[in-house]
Amino acid sequence: MVKINLKPNEVIILHHENISRGDKGRFKDELILTNLCLLHVEKGMFNKIKKINVFPLNTIKIFNNKAQALANRHKNGYYYLDVYFINSQESFGFYNKSDLQKYVKEINKLLVVPQEKKTINTNELKATIIDTATSLIGALKVKPKEISMVCPSCGATISGEKGKNICCDYCGMFHTLKE
Repeated sequence: MVKINLKPNEVIILHHENISRGDKGRFKDELILTNLCLLHVEKGMFNKIKKINVFPLNTIKIFNNKAQALANRHKNGYYYLDVYFINSQESFGFYNKSDLQKYVKEINKLLVVPQEKKTINTNELKATIIDTATSLIGALKVKPKEISMVCPSCGATISGEKGKNICCDYCGMFHTLKE
């Protein structure tokens, strides 16, 4: 394993050797996944490090709550991790599919926020249904008609709901309101 300088808040999640970048077919390189980036260690003759490519994870595209780091099998028969970044695309070849699937799974774990499972609170649901039903019943009820009439005893105006017994404020007599 190559020595790399990690940031204080960076940890290695996965590391594989014998990786190929692109369709070159040279399975000499290393691929390291940290919680912040994907590192590709390019090796040359006699396994000497030529270059370390750094791909920040926050530049990987996300679509439908899934990171665009996909497992594919190319024409040459090898398995590839195809990663779609905001401004580029990279492919990393693997000998076997299980190693590749680990990268896809871990990248998704790091980038994708899990959807909250919606649980139904039955008490809230009951209360909502009861409130809705009560308001519907109240809206459908026939409201009593408000009417006014002259008090037969004293001639004052009395008003209220039709069919109710009302006491006249002036003479104190009870009368049933009629139209």
